[in-house]
Amino acid sequence: MKLSHVADTGGDLITNISSIQTALNDIQLFGDLEQIALVKKLVTDLDSGNGASMDELLRQLRNEIRHHLRLPKTEDLRWHIRLSKKNSD
Repeated sequence: MKLSHVADTGGDLITNISSIQTALNDIQLFGDLEQIALVKKLVTDLDSGNGASMDELLRQLRNEIRHHLRLPKTEDLRWHIRLSKKNSD
């Protein structure tokens, strides 16, 4: 959930570092081999300084959770919305 929130909001990595570290640690402890490999790729991509996509990792996690909840698998992209206050000027 924390990783999804950061990805959805386009969150600043420095501001959200604690949430990101917690999420990635949880995945390394409880994720399957493919999810762990995706964490490694994400960290490597972030370390390169060119940015990184969390989409595939989040898709894997969503489908794993849906499986345990006995919900159908979905390949649809995740949707998110960003709202901001309109400047009164």
